Amino acid sequence: MAEAMENCRGTMNYFILQRKKNLITSKNQLLDPYFQTLANEAQSKVVHNGWIADHDPRVDFALEQDFPYLRRQVNIWGDSIKLRFGESPASSPYLWAHMGEYVSQMAALFDGFRLDNAHSTPIHVCQYMLQLARSRNTNLMVMAELFTSSAELDALFTTRLNINGMIREIMNRGDTRGVGAYFHEITCREAVVGKLDADFEKVQEAGEGG
Repeated sequence: MAEAMENCRGTMNYFILQRKKNLITSKNQLLDPYFQTLANEAQSKVVHNGWIADHDPRVDFALEQDFPYLRRQVNIWGDSIKLRFGESPASSPYLWAHMGEYVSQMAALFDGFRLDNAHSTPIHVCQYMLQLARSRNTNLMVMAELFTSSAELDALFTTRLNINGMIREIMNRGDTRGVGAYFHEITCREAVVGKLDADFEKVQEAGEGG
């Protein structure tokens, strides 16, 4: 509880005091709500997706036992929800089948995908879905917004997902020197982009066996 309170104070300090978003209304609350009720017949309760600072991208925080949502560690996006896929298709057969069909349909319509915040999506889920997509469109190009803070983790994601390119941000670089230093940092890393991992085609079998 103490950590949750401290994170709440930090969030309010940043948005209200530093960024001057201090008009508080019924829609613009002190803290963005983590949870939402859908307007369906069952009035399903969902939690928003987001990101955690300095979080290990190999760990699915939807499954974590450290309760990052209850600790208010997650910086949420209010326009999306977090899906709990589990370890394999056996964990949630409907969700994997439903999203797999959606991904397959999109691959038939488009020649490229952008993986938004790829480091916050479980890597085994990305791998499985991209296998389905490339089965439908063998020439599919995949660009990933990937922030792992580690060359080794960059290499892990790019090789396992067979990413064609990575998207980076430079808007937080204060001057041309900062932009140049950032380009040097990300282009001199020994992360292999576009290399097909030997286990890429084995994801579905592993999922079915799980």
